[in-house]
Amino acid sequence: MVDTRYRVEGIRELRTALREVDGGVKELRKANRSVATEAEARSRSDAHSGTRQQAAAAKAILGAGLATEAVLKIRNLAGVPFGIGAFMGALAWKQFPPWVGNSWTLGNPGEGPYVIRDVFARDGDEILDPYLEELADLFTRAGLPPEQLSRL
Repeated sequence: MVDTRYRVEGIRELRTALREVDGGVKELRKANRSVATEAEARSRSDAHSGTRQQAAAAKAILGAGLATEAVLKIRNLAGVPFGIGAFMGALAWKQFPPWVGNSWTLGNPGEGPYVIRDVFARDGDEILDPYLEELADLFTRAGLPPEQLSRL
């Protein structure tokens, strides 16, 4: 698993402070779910115009929002046992594109999982800016300085 993230400095303090705000942690989970489902929708849409395998495996892309993080997963399903291979590639099986490796940065063109990398390279700001605005609002509601919010 590749550890490519956008880090929010002070997120732990934010969660702690949001426990004191009515519905605060729920709002954080909702913001995380919102950004993850937006990335999922755009990635699935692009997958349908990718290779035949990627179009068939589009449902293998799943966005999930937790109180601690927003996650975009690629998984194998019973109906699509080639989901990971379609987007991550493979070394041993020629029916998949070349393996993307395990040291890439999300948002850099040509690096990372097929389809998803193109979505973040093209639409990354459109996906992440509303999320960062929601987080800044949550920081303010929790009484924390929104300057702690930064993208690395």
